[in-house]
Amino acid sequence: MGSSSAIFNGNSRYASDFQSVIDRTVAIASLPISQLNNEKDKLTNQSTALSAIDDKFTSLENAVAAIQNSLGRSSFEVTVTDDSVASATVGDGAMEGTYSIEVTDLGAYTTTLTADSGPLKVTDPSKQNISAQTSFTLTVGTTKYDITPQQNTLNSLAGAINATAGADVRATIVNVGPASAPDYRLSLQSTKLGDLGIQLSDGTDLQTEQVRGSTARYKVNGASNEAESGSRTVTIAPGLTVSLLAKSPAGAATSITLIRKSSAASDALASFVTAYNAAVDEVDKHRGQGAGALNGTPIVNDLSRTLGEMTDYVASGDRISSLASLGIEFDRTGKLSFNALTFMAADLDDSAGVLNFLGSSTSNGFLNTATNALKALRDPVDGTIPTTLTSIQNQISTEDRLISDNQDRVDQLKQQLQEQMAASDALIAGLEQQYTYLNGMFQTMLANASQYQ
Repeated sequence: MGSSSAIFNGNSRYASDFQSVIDRTVAIASLPISQLNNEKDKLTNQSTALSAIDDKFTSLENAVAAIQNSLGRSSFEVTVTDDSVASATVGDGAMEGTYSIEVTDLGAYTTTLTADSGPLKVTDPSKQNISAQTSFTLTVGTTKYDITPQQNTLNSLAGAINATAGADVRATIVNVGPASAPDYRLSLQSTKLGDLGIQLSDGTDLQTEQVRGSTARYKVNGASNEAESGSRTVTIAPGLTVSLLAKSPAGAATSITLIRKSSAASDALASFVTAYNAAVDEVDKHRGQGAGALNGTPIVNDLSRTLGEMTDYVASGDRISSLASLGIEFDRTGKLSFNALTFMAADLDDSAGVLNFLGSSTSNGFLNTATNALKALRDPVDGTIPTTLTSIQNQISTEDRLISDNQDRVDQLKQQLQEQMAASDALIAGLEQQYTYLNGMFQTMLANASQYQ
């Protein structure tokens, strides 16, 4: 894009006048460019302002997510009365309470070992195998699997078994002989508890059963019936997983107590209040006297409406029915404030009510309302903020194109004016030279004539 300023260098006495004509004409022609630049500056300022607002609402969105996380697994304290019998892990969906488990049978994994007679003796598993055959059949229960090792060695055979998908068998190599006379054998063990036979064959059975598997058995919360499991890791309640470590003493159940810590949720609510107030402050920059670049645009009202939807949420019919019940209220300046003591008192008095009011981001409650409201603003595909930013950027691109097109026309006009003025100046300069020449001749003639009078 060229420059609109023009420096005209002429030879006639009217050169400066020609320059003035060029400057004035170019200035008038450039007025639309000035208007376009002003509009572009306005749009750029709006884009910058909206990006700053987006940062605040991103922080607010993260703060809402943090409240959800504070109610999850990390918020619970777990106490197990006998950690030699069981350990507990908390997941999403867990609820406060005391649970009990009595392990009546820890269960067993079926285990087999290469038979004493029949299979070949192996002293070096990297070079020898328990059979001269190159293909085998692994039978697990009633299911058969074809096993073809890459090499005819015990190491390769064990690797091929371990690579068999769905067999649920783990192969290891053990030395049952002394160091002076190694005797390496293949040990096969099921990865699931239960009454399940395991055999490896090359046409002849190669394994001898050492342990017959059985399922784990346990009782939950004093139930008379026993539950069975093919794993020593069991889920006894939503979000509560227990690892069975040992058989319980007869008739003695192990208690597992889950207590949700109020501090995690309290800290998350305090952070939410801070992020909310920061978002309000950023939006308010574009209202009233000395308002910012977004003053008068629809998005300011959209942002304010979203903030209002979040704090106006009410759960009708419940004791914990509003943010005020959790200690979150507007102060005299119109900003949110948080009273941690009020929240802790509400949580101690009606923990279930607090959880019910807050709900979750995906189903109901305050968190669902806040999450959906913020998503409507910040969704990358059709959120109000991203689509508005994209629209502004498109308008800026349009302004740039119009500025460039107009500048090209002004530059072309300037070039034409310079050429026209140069031609006019040259013509006038020629006439001035002729005038000077003729005037000189005339003056000479007058001087000569006066000498003869």
